[in-house]
Amino acid sequence: MQEENILIVKGKKFNPDSEDGGGIYAGIIKLDDYEKILTENQISKAYGLGKNVLFISTAFLFFILYLSRTANREYLWFAIFLVAITVYEFSRLEIKENLGIELITLKYIEYLVLCFLLPIFSLFLYAILYKGKYHFIPLSILGGGFFFFAAFLLAGNIYKVETFNTRYHIPFLLLTCIILFVVTLRELFKKNSRALPVFISCFIPFALTFFDILNKKFQFVPALANLQISGDSILVLVTTMTFYVSYSYYSIQKKLDNTMHKEEILRKTFQLYVPPRDIEKILSNFNANEELLNLGELEEKIILFCDIRNFTDLSEKLNPNQTVNFLNSYFKTFNRIIIENGGVIDKLIGDCIMARFDSGKDFDAINCAIEMIDALVPYNRARRKLATGQVSHGIGLASGKVIVGNIGSINKMDYTVIGDTVNIASRLESLTKFYKVSILVTERIQLKLQNRILFREIDTIQIKGKKKITKIFEPVGIIG
Repeated sequence: MQEENILIVKGKKFNPDSEDGGGIYAGIIKLDDYEKILTENQISKAYGLGKNVLFISTAFLFFILYLSRTANREYLWFAIFLVAITVYEFSRLEIKENLGIELITLKYIEYLVLCFLLPIFSLFLYAILYKGKYHFIPLSILGGGFFFFAAFLLAGNIYKVETFNTRYHIPFLLLTCIILFVVTLRELFKKNSRALPVFISCFIPFALTFFDILNKKFQFVPALANLQISGDSILVLVTTMTFYVSYSYYSIQKKLDNTMHKEEILRKTFQLYVPPRDIEKILSNFNANEELLNLGELEEKIILFCDIRNFTDLSEKLNPNQTVNFLNSYFKTFNRIIIENGGVIDKLIGDCIMARFDSGKDFDAINCAIEMIDALVPYNRARRKLATGQVSHGIGLASGKVIVGNIGSINKMDYTVIGDTVNIASRLESLTKFYKVSILVTERIQLKLQNRILFREIDTIQIKGKKKITKIFEPVGIIG
């Protein structure tokens, strides 16, 4: 026969323990070219090995996706499913002779892994349809997989395993396929947004697997009984799932880009109400359990109050639109001076500006106050052209410990400062009218800056509600 380059191949049912001869393999006597058989065998091995490499690499990819998407269970179960199908396909791969693995051992591995393929796939399917929530049906299918796994282990020999698989396990797999198909259809009719991509991704692999199991049971197409139709159908599933994940990540990226764009706009808008440094501090300390409301710190600050003199009389000469325009122009001019000197606008109270400077910024705070007084000249010159009257303001400054935190409730909050230092600065601003000066500061500030700024002592006062008396000063100018 070798001289003619011809090989006789004969296949037959091989299970002598079953009543009808058993086995899922049906063979026919066939004459074929020996070289052709070798070539086909090599191609089959290369194809099977490449398929396994694809499955295992895709499994690692989905494990990475599972970790990156905060434990997304659908990716986890799909990765485990691909690992299982890799082991299953490898046990059927015709390289066992090269590796020295016995056929019986590989056959046992094939049947044992087969117990868990559909149960794991059902967990994957439910993870997509129900966003990771566990349900009775997939857990029951998994329980069935463990039952058949134990039965195969206790069967004793491979022939009994084959008989038990043909009579009981394959019908169980067929029933599982029908259940999963019905569940997917039901969610599709219920307009579950995730059901359509699942149906599209799984329909072809599901149909091919269902046909393969049915054909191995009843062999209505014997020629296809030995083909790895189920394994090839997984290639389709891997491809469709890759498209599904790609589209999912594309959608996520689009949403993320939109969210980041909205956040950028929100931050720019929010900065009109809250200083940038306060925004970052709030966000860095924020959590979802309302602890943000209780965030508070004791810090050293310089507080500045600036109030327009006789604003009530001035506003009576203006209509509402003119009043708003006037205040906006005023705040635009003098808020800029505060920010340029390193201050933070804490809040605007009517026609009053409350600002704060960090510890060690005493000179900047005084310099800011002096610049705000000097800026009244060009500001009033511009207003004189509009014939809307002259503007003057008084400024009070105090330094000391304040409480910095979120004041308010979940409905309305204000990130601000409170304490005696704030009250003293406000009181000094009011006293500028009484003493007819533009700026008043506390003795504490004067002692720190007496070598850099020339001060004039105004009076010794007792702040309302305080027993301690204090001297107050007017900064006259910067020395040198």
